[in-house]
Order: sequence, then C-alpha cells, then structure tokens
Amino acid sequence: MGLRPVCDSEYLKKLALAAAALALVPPAAIAQDAPPAPPKPEKKVCRVEGATGTIMPPKRICHTKDEWAAIEAASGRSNDNFRDDKRAGVVSGDR
Repeated sequence: MGLRPVCDSEYLKKLALAAAALALVPPAAIAQDAPPAPPKPEKKVCRVEGATGTIMPPKRICHTKDEWAAIEAASGRSNDNFRDDKRAGVVSGDR
C-alpha cells in the first residue's frame, strides 16, 4: 500500500529535512494567535445599609471598589460643605 520500509535512505533524508525545517520555524508561527483574553470584570463589594428609625428592612448595595471610593469622596465633600456652612451660619435654604 502506501507504507515504506524504515530503512529507505531517500525517505529518511526527506524526513530529516522536514524535521530540520520544522525546528527552524518559530513556535509562534506554528501556533494560531489566540485572541487576547477579555478583561476581568471588577469584583463587586456589597454593603448593607439601612436608615435609622425606619421599619423598612436594610438594603444590600453593591458597587466596585472604585465606585465606593467615588461615593465616599462625594459623601465626604457634602459633609465638609455642611460643616463649613454651619460654621458660616448659612441656612440650608440659602444655597
């Protein structure tokens, strides 16, 4: 059929030439370039927040770390503004 004897010198020469050619080809050229992995979504951090003095159950609120930092920064600014307004004697309706 299509089988050749192992001791065929012409066949061995071609096999050695093919092996040498494959050894010279860089592995990146042989392998397909894999598409870059999509970025992992940021992990959510959940907090339970409830209003004091209400009968409503507390709410679970989830945001990323960056979103929580922005919320806390905005909250800190509003607290600072409130404190500064109180010191200046500004009434809440004056703004």
